[in-house]
Amino acid sequence: MPVCVVRRGARVGTLALMSATHNTPSKDSAALLSVFSGAILTIGKLVVGVLTGSLSILSDGLHSFLDLTASSVTLFTVRFADQPADREHPYGHARAENLGALAETMLLCITGTIIISEAFRKIFVRPEVPEVTIWSFVIMAVSIVVDANRVSTLRKAARAHASPALEADAANFANDMLASSLVLVALVVMRFGPGWGIPAGVIDRLDGATGAIVALFAFRVAFTLARRSADSLMDTVPRELSEDFERVVQAVPDVLPEGTRVRSRFIGQKPYVEVTLSVAHGATLEAANAVARHVEEAIHGVEPLADVIVDVRPARPRLERHEAAVRAAAFRLGLEVHNLDILILEDGLHAHLDLELPPHLGLRTAHGRSEELEAEIKNALPDLKRVWIHLEPRRLQERPAVRDAITAAKVRAYLTDTAGERVTDLEAMMTDEGSVVHISLGFDAEAPLAVVHEHMAQLERRLRLNVPGLAEVHLDPDVTINSAPSITPAAVSGRA
Repeated sequence: MPVCVVRRGARVGTLALMSATHNTPSKDSAALLSVFSGAILTIGKLVVGVLTGSLSILSDGLHSFLDLTASSVTLFTVRFADQPADREHPYGHARAENLGALAETMLLCITGTIIISEAFRKIFVRPEVPEVTIWSFVIMAVSIVVDANRVSTLRKAARAHASPALEADAANFANDMLASSLVLVALVVMRFGPGWGIPAGVIDRLDGATGAIVALFAFRVAFTLARRSADSLMDTVPRELSEDFERVVQAVPDVLPEGTRVRSRFIGQKPYVEVTLSVAHGATLEAANAVARHVEEAIHGVEPLADVIVDVRPARPRLERHEAAVRAAAFRLGLEVHNLDILILEDGLHAHLDLELPPHLGLRTAHGRSEELEAEIKNALPDLKRVWIHLEPRRLQERPAVRDAITAAKVRAYLTDTAGERVTDLEAMMTDEGSVVHISLGFDAEAPLAVVHEHMAQLERRLRLNVPGLAEVHLDPDVTINSAPSITPAAVSGRA
């Protein structure tokens, strides 16, 4: 009977499918053999059961008739389930086998109920011993031999083709062998029991009791099929398999532990795995694609034939600095920022930064981009209390300029004569906006960068006050080992 067997051992079925040989019967031929032999057995058991009046043989005959129906459904579902995926069934048609199994479960329950009611009558209402002839023994012996052959053939084909329908058929016929063996034993007891001294009351009820046991076998198979089919239709996956998937995904380098989710299900014997994971939001598209490829390879290490879909999402690493998170937020929006400061105030953290935008943008559009960046930063850093963004036009084109010797001389004179700075290089250029000055100053190689930066900031402010017409001042610290005066915080604050 068809059913999708969802279990940890599905991997074994997958590997068996990959190693199938030419000597293994096809799924079609195995199902046809089951139908043909089932038809012969059903007719034989029903004829002998009716002629002898044996409930046990009739019960087994009804069971065989149900098996014949099941084998026919298996033949149909195997052919239907093998159809390729289409627009209406993107995952294929393998679950047709589960629907067939549920239908057969209903037939099993109906048949079992009929047999149980007749067995009750034969045990408690009208006990009687049916006629036991040579044909009773022949049909049951033939049934056992045929079922043994069917079980062997179906199991071989099920392993080779990873077919849940054939596997379920084999399991059902194995139960039939047990039921037929029980009926055969009951026939022997009914035929020879009086000579062995077995009480007549026991022999009279043995046929009904055997029929009831056969019905219980039918209920047992029905329960197993219903449970397995329900598990498959509800996408039940063994806990240990899900844990294996999560373990191998988490072990892939650059996968962040936060936000990882793995979902899987089986359609027939083919696993479908959907993985949602996070990588650092500063990672490139190429790096994220490499992580997805490694995750897919890790899943295939657990289930070689799995159909894997990986969704990679950017996230902030738990230990990432606030400054890096702000720059990553700007990068995601395609924006450029500079002069970024994260300040700690009594009410929390505040971010201050300059946002570069094209100069032709209108203020409304520029302000919209600023708000978009602010929202992205707050989403990445919920602990930020305030984000201050200064809008700054970005220079997109070259500017005409000429060398400005007069301004260069004024700046050099101020720096060397008044401020006492060691100038290693200086150049001034005149543009439409005013003079642009580039200055290189000598500093001690061991001077702290923060102190050097503060010194240059103060020097820039004094230059703008003392040299009129400066539009831009660019100061570049140059290393002059042991030849420049040592710069200290006290020296910076004491310069006039």
